Amino acid sequence: MRLKVNLVTKKNSILDFNYQYYLYSSICNLIKNIDMKYASYLHDKKGFKFFTFSKLFVKNRKILKEGIEILDGKLHFYLSSPSQEFIQKFVKALFENRTIRIKNLKCNIDTVELIKTPNFKNKVLFKTLSPICLRTKKKINGKIKDYEILPDDELFKTNLIKNLIKKFEVYHNEKCKYKINDINILSSKPKRIKIKDLYFRCAELVFEIEGDKELIKFGYECGFGEKNSMGFGMVEKVK
Repeated sequence: MRLKVNLVTKKNSILDFNYQYYLYSSICNLIKNIDMKYASYLHDKKGFKFFTFSKLFVKNRKILKEGIEILDGKLHFYLSSPSQEFIQKFVKALFENRTIRIKNLKCNIDTVELIKTPNFKNKVLFKTLSPICLRTKKKINGKIKDYEILPDDELFKTNLIKNLIKKFEVYHNEKCKYKINDINILSSKPKRIKIKDLYFRCAELVFEIEGDKELIKFGYECGFGEKNSMGFGMVEKVK
């Protein structure tokens, strides 16, 4: 399931460039306000949280040194999850709270739209609504560490598929009988995103994925790659 959340704030307000962690925190806090037990479960849950969100879209903007100026006070983002329970709780939280704070930016909830799930075939063209983050284990200075990989790395496609299958198996608590045959990356733009005090290398992509539509749909709903709940890996169907 997928939502479009339309926000309004004061005209000419400034949005911090590094807003992703604060948007994640606001999503969790909104749910916490209506269901402490469920919010604690999400917060304490290790591993996959099975939701993702897009970057914030500001149509009328001006890029300043200190951030993004929202000229007309309008912005929006998308949120997606395979969990109907999560979506229902988030919608309830939005309508009960009516505001969301992204660091120092206070926004009012304007409207919330339920986005119709597209039909999926065995080959789909996607573009990212938030960059994909993917890591692997590498030996750096004699120590094994997590290392972000970009699409030009030979492990990128393999790890992307493995990550998707692992998430599917954890979510459904069963062995995945579906497969991805190929991923063809058509364009890639590297990004560097700050989450709290850490920077993550990631990439905005346009890519074609071929395989079983059940697995492709799951990636559409929960995100591709890692750290989906921090706003990485959301995609939209191009065709």
